[in-house]
Amino acid sequence: MPDILIVDDDDIIAELASLALKERGHSCRWATSGEEAMTLLDESRPDLILLEQNLPDIAGLDWLRDLRASPRDRLVPVLVFTHQSSDRDDTLAIYYGAQECIRKPFEPAELVAKVERWLGTSDRFLPRGGHAITE
Repeated sequence: MPDILIVDDDDIIAELASLALKERGHSCRWATSGEEAMTLLDESRPDLILLEQNLPDIAGLDWLRDLRASPRDRLVPVLVFTHQSSDRDDTLAIYYGAQECIRKPFEPAELVAKVERWLGTSDRFLPRGGHAITE
């Protein structure tokens, strides 16, 4: 079961993302600040990170830059949540090491599709209801 770290101080967004991903069989952890996220990273490395661009204690892109400097965690895929709607913001996020941006508000199905694409999973492996097919 893939482990996803959600780094967002918005309770509603984090809960919506978590519910959509858990429904598809993913495990989710949640941090509300950059510092808390680093603590969770020290405990265990996630398979993917959903990162808010604006955290209360650090800019999300600065946090991402620090993550990319870490030999242990630099290869973890990161999708950046953003309220901004310009291509420049997307370009900056990619420059700092994000795989792509997800605009808020988002559709849960779109979020799940993007996460599963970066995790290398797809609908043919996870039927509706989110339980993996086992043999």
